[in-house]
Formats: sequence, C-alpha cells, structure tokens
Amino acid sequence: MVSDIIIKRVFDLSKVSLTEREDLKKALVAGAKEIESIQSIKTDNIENLENIATGVNIFGRDLVSNSFTHKELASYTKNFSDGYFIVPKVF
Repeated sequence: MVSDIIIKRVFDLSKVSLTEREDLKKALVAGAKEIESIQSIKTDNIENLENIATGVNIFGRDLVSNSFTHKELASYTKNFSDGYFIVPKVF
C-alpha cells in the first residue's frame, strides 16, 4: 500500500496544487494495488523468456540497388568533406 509519507513526498516533489492532490492520491493507490495484484501471480512453473526476437525478418527483403558515389553526393552540397556531409554542431 502507498503510505501517506510517500504520497506527501510525491506532492512536494511534483508541486501539484491542492485541488489535484486527491485525484493524484487515488491514482497512486490504484497503481500500487495493480502492482500488488501483478506481484501476487504465481510464476514458479513458467519458463523464463530471455529473448522475444525470432530472428525472422517480417518486414521483407533488403534489396541492394544502385547508390550514389562520393563524387555524386559531393555535387549536391558545398559542405562535404572526406565522404561526410558537414553540418552545424548541435548541443
């Protein structure tokens, strides 16, 4: 269960208004109950699923086609050096 201390701490950290606190408290309690019900599910005889990827490409084949040469790419812009497009720094 969600204690009042935890709820107060969440309220203090989130800076919610007084009118929103009761709705938030109900949502936190409901979420905690949902987690408790999930944790109570018996999983002793269930095999772990370590990897859900099947290794099968469901999107279709990758097709190799003609592509641009470095010289052709360089002709499209002034900002091209050593095979790379030069772009502004982004921070």
